[in-house]
Amino acid sequence: MENNKERRLTAKELKKMRIKATQSNPLYAVIALIIFWPYGLFNMWKNSVFNLVARILISIVLFILVSLLILSYIGANS
Repeated sequence: MENNKERRLTAKELKKMRIKATQSNPLYAVIALIIFWPYGLFNMWKNSVFNLVARILISIVLFILVSLLILSYIGANS
């Protein structure tokens, strides 16, 4: 018997590989940040899509934007 036989991947393993490849794609991360920013932010950090400096800067910018939106909403209702 040969030890170097390639094993076949199951459909479940292939699906996981496709999902991981999609979530690690920078374009997917940017679209997720725009459409649903909480998930996009989580995905960006979990999959290390961008380098550390970019992740920190994006997180700070999103924090500032969300803070400004909340403050402007509170100010408009006062």
